[in-house]
Amino acid sequence: MTLCDMSLFASYTPRFLYKETLLLVNVMFHCPQKILTDDTKSYFQAVLHVHQLIRKDLNDILTDTGPPSKDTTVEQVHASLVRLEQQLFGTTSDFDVNIKGCCLYTRDLRARLSETSGCSVV
Repeated sequence: MTLCDMSLFASYTPRFLYKETLLLVNVMFHCPQKILTDDTKSYFQAVLHVHQLIRKDLNDILTDTGPPSKDTTVEQVHASLVRLEQQLFGTTSDFDVNIKGCCLYTRDLRARLSETSGCSVV
């Protein structure tokens, strides 16, 4: 844990969003795929790549759109999160289209996927 990680207030950065995305992968898959890092990609491109891996696993009939352009934007990341939520839950949540909003959106999806049921068999 670094000094920055110990702050009382979260610092919403592209790197933080990437870490949140990797945590989402760990919740979704019992044996997560290896996510290979590439220094030539931005954090946004890496996040979109992980979203693409998730969608591919959920539905093999989705067409591969190829790697994102070099000018990857936070709007593209947000749109990808919207598509993931639609595929997973059939709903659309309202999060700001900025880095903080994408981090919170990713965290929300992870929380919804890892909720445990309060039901018990008697």
